[in-house]
Amino acid sequence: MRMDSHSKMRLSDKTLEKIRRHEAGTEGLSYRTITCHHCEHKTIQIFEDSSGHIRAKCKKCGEESTYNLALRRMIVKWNRRGLG
Repeated sequence: MRMDSHSKMRLSDKTLEKIRRHEAGTEGLSYRTITCHHCEHKTIQIFEDSSGHIRAKCKKCGEESTYNLALRRMIVKWNRRGLG
């Protein structure tokens, strides 16, 4: 087992391999930052292949919000085209 530098937990080799596989799966993907609906704090980062709904708690204000990633993707496209 090895120590995780962030949380000081011991991680098994199996867990470390899983982390490496997941990180390798995101190589070449762009991501965008989603801000909190309540305080505009940068809450999470999502990759371009993300879909569906997610719920996240803001670290700044503590509020929980639900995000529709498909709707967010459409808004980004509209803004790029000058329609938003």
